[in-house]
Amino acid sequence: MAEMQNWKVAKVQGDAILSKPGFAPRRVELHDSFGAGQKITTSANASVSLVRNSEAFIISPNSEIEIPSDENTSTFTLFFQTLGTVLFSAKKKNQHHFKVQTPFAAALVKGTTFAINVTSNNYQIQVFEGSVELKGHNRKDSHIVNAGAQSQVQYQIRNKIKIKKVLNDLGNNPHLGNDIEKLAKTYREKIVIGSRGKKNLQKTVNNQAPKTNNDVRGKAQLQATAKLRAKTRLRTNNNLKVSGNFDLNGKGNINRSEESKEHRGSNGGGDKSGNSGSGGNGGGNSGGNSNSGGNSGGNKNK
Repeated sequence: MAEMQNWKVAKVQGDAILSKPGFAPRRVELHDSFGAGQKITTSANASVSLVRNSEAFIISPNSEIEIPSDENTSTFTLFFQTLGTVLFSAKKKNQHHFKVQTPFAAALVKGTTFAINVTSNNYQIQVFEGSVELKGHNRKDSHIVNAGAQSQVQYQIRNKIKIKKVLNDLGNNPHLGNDIEKLAKTYREKIVIGSRGKKNLQKTVNNQAPKTNNDVRGKAQLQATAKLRAKTRLRTNNNLKVSGNFDLNGKGNINRSEESKEHRGSNGGGDKSGNSGSGGNGGGNSGGNSNSGGNSGGNKNK
């Protein structure tokens, strides 16, 4: 049978190791070939994106995936994933042509976009587009996981396989082929399984935190505004008492009006008395003049 075509590394970030039996492990580099018998292991800060024709897959940090030496052909692709999270985009065909084997279950696909997470305790799959046939090891039944759903297979065979809808995912997601940039941008933040799912959940909580802070700031601003208004009213009332302007009850204007009348009355009386006093002063001056005249007469007699 014809051999499978190798995958090509289209993007690598951080430290990832490419290994193969009989060869020394080395770091994964851009444009590396990934084929039968090889394994890629990513560190905590690494991710690797690979493409082949119209298909692609993205390996997340702390993950491990290999391509077995046998069973891979030009028409059938087999991966063995032993750890971490990997996002797959498989070409759409009428028959199963893409399989991801794990220690607990296997995923058979005709063409879809999905993510698989593997830990020491369980296997999880999340389907974004299309559907996946899920078969648990040493279990008789198979299950269909449709777009917008996730499933979990526990290590213990006695535990049932769980399938449930993913919150806020309607399942009408696009098939993006080998466009790794769009794949990462569209689906990596939607993964709710494994450690990446926990990080995405934490991001959601953190993104909601500013809204809570805004609510707190809003309440504080309302309280500050209320205090400012109260201070403004107090200052206004104090000013009203002094200036006689309208206070909240209109009493200041009345007081000012009455005070104004009294003030005008007293000013009027003062003017009249002042004029009278001025007249008296005039009279005194006249008397003084008469005396002056008398004095003048006395001098003549002498």
